[in-house]
Amino acid sequence: MQYIINNAYYLWSRWIESLKVDSQRKLTSRLQNGSMLMENRLQQSLQRGAVRIRTDAAFQQTTKQGAATAVVYNLDGSIHQCAYRRFKAESALQAELQGADLALKLAWKLNLRKILIESDCKLMVDALEEDGGTIDWSCFTIFSDGKTGIKEFAFVCFCWIKRSCNGQAHELAKWACKCSVSHGTLSSLGL
Repeated sequence: MQYIINNAYYLWSRWIESLKVDSQRKLTSRLQNGSMLMENRLQQSLQRGAVRIRTDAAFQQTTKQGAATAVVYNLDGSIHQCAYRRFKAESALQAELQGADLALKLAWKLNLRKILIESDCKLMVDALEEDGGTIDWSCFTIFSDGKTGIKEFAFVCFCWIKRSCNGQAHELAKWACKCSVSHGTLSSLGL
């Protein structure tokens, strides 16, 4: 009897391990496919002459204070322009959407009509690409204003990037959250 129990346990444990390995392979495959898709979209955007704008937000849950930033880059990777805005928000997603809105407004003021907006908020990027299917109702006004603004541009693409790639926008957002001035840019654009 013990032999049967040991054998059953052995077969069961091998089956469980195979499920774990298969699940990990599927997850790795999905991540690689998603990463390749984002990389293709990034390359196509840059080939079309789109200007790269990275955006981020900082949000303090206890005070409901948020700050969003947009950083416009030159083709050589140097910073062309930065802007920030402070506001009240109900969630981190609202703050991130404010960042996308700020990026659109900054691009418009700079007369950029082909833009690539990069963010480390995957939920926001997916929602903007999928017409808001995953957006909570409390964020919908900001989202719909942003979608309306997008129509004014010749080309807009949203891409998700890793947080580690979004350091400048992230640091600016953290600073702006503590800043006493409600909005600003490196030059006076009136945003």
